[in-house]
Amino acid sequence: MITVSKLNSLGETKIQYQGEIIERLTDRIIILAYWKHPLKDLGYTRFEPGDRFIEYYYTIDGLIFSTFQTPTGSERACIAISLNRPLYMNTKLNRSTCF
Repeated sequence: MITVSKLNSLGETKIQYQGEIIERLTDRIIILAYWKHPLKDLGYTRFEPGDRFIEYYYTIDGLIFSTFQTPTGSERACIAISLNRPLYMNTKLNRSTCF
């Protein structure tokens, strides 16, 4: 298991969740996680308990690509974010941090 921490621009943790690393290479990790928090409506999409996340974190350019599916398997959203700075992966704590 890995803990994913999503931070705001001030570096404060906004949300954390557990995931499973399904692939790890020198330039990326792919994480499978399930939304276990209460319903979160972002306006353009919503996360509901049981939604499945597959997240692709690239260390080189800070690109994050996520797909979200409902518990029944239908796609809810796809999001791509370029951070213009690398993803920080702390392998000793088994934790990734997204700025």
